[in-house]
Amino acid sequence: MLKSELVEEIVDSIDDDTWDELDEDELDVTISIWNRRLLLQLWEGYGVFNGEVDDDEVEELKEAVAEYLAREWPEEPDAHIFVIQSCLALKFLYNRPLHPQEIVHYQTFIEDGKARYFCPQRGKEAQGLCRYCCAEAIDELTEKREAQIAELAEKEGPKTALILKEAFAAGIQNAGVVTSDRLEFYEKVRRLCDRSACRFQGTTWACPPAVGTLDECREKVAPYEKMLLISTPFLLSDLLDFRELDYTSRDFHVITQDLGARLRPLLGDFFMMSNESCIECEKCTYPNAPCRYPERLQPSIEGFGFLVAELAKKAGIPYTNGQSTSTYFGAVFYNEEGK
Repeated sequence: MLKSELVEEIVDSIDDDTWDELDEDELDVTISIWNRRLLLQLWEGYGVFNGEVDDDEVEELKEAVAEYLAREWPEEPDAHIFVIQSCLALKFLYNRPLHPQEIVHYQTFIEDGKARYFCPQRGKEAQGLCRYCCAEAIDELTEKREAQIAELAEKEGPKTALILKEAFAAGIQNAGVVTSDRLEFYEKVRRLCDRSACRFQGTTWACPPAVGTLDECREKVAPYEKMLLISTPFLLSDLLDFRELDYTSRDFHVITQDLGARLRPLLGDFFMMSNESCIECEKCTYPNAPCRYPERLQPSIEGFGFLVAELAKKAGIPYTNGQSTSTYFGAVFYNEEGK
């Protein structure tokens, strides 16, 4: 069948009233945030899907997922359809892993606009539903990463290598060091926030004006001698799908939050930034009350006045990663020696 026909089949498998409940997030059955957002993309008509899929393969995956859910999740059969249809979309429309980043912590590697996914939970011989997943065993990527870590350890020191190792494990694709004496803070970048070009300005502790003036931002990173600039690109099915951009931005926040959690027990003093706003709370306490989780707060890198394209050049990592991709940046500030 055509991929466009598979989209119609997925949408038609759910009745109109259920779609409305899904849209309003009022379903009385369990559905993950990842499956909900994926299905809503299809329902709202986002994405261009060209080509064909094998009918027999579609039916085989349907049956395999249905059997798995009947065995492992028998207590909520009415929720199974959302998992099944999401798996069909991930496998045949998006060519993405069947499990979300937040569960399996797969690593994405995009080169020349083509994505490869490496899953730490997949063995060389895939078993069960892993046989249908596009993610590969992580062994091949691990060898490449270990070489990068060793090179940076020799050049920058053991703490930098440790941070890079944890960054790769969290899902970061690219990273490079910028020393503090090469950092530039630009008022023109901050003015983008002041003009409300970004919808998060004045709504969260992670963005201006909550992060402080430009001079105050400079003071916050002054104690650190190095910045490890980190980035991960995401492959998009439709560059005009702003909902997908929101989802991938959130996925990057998941990665940087995971990295922060990994680093807290390993490092002494460090400071992290991520892209745009914050995902910790459904509604931020700003400006009426202090941040609920200050230890997990990762301010916007642009909100500090950094020109990310310039930082990427200084760090020696790509600013863009090919057509139909969106690349997000964050940073870890630290001292190589204990201070």
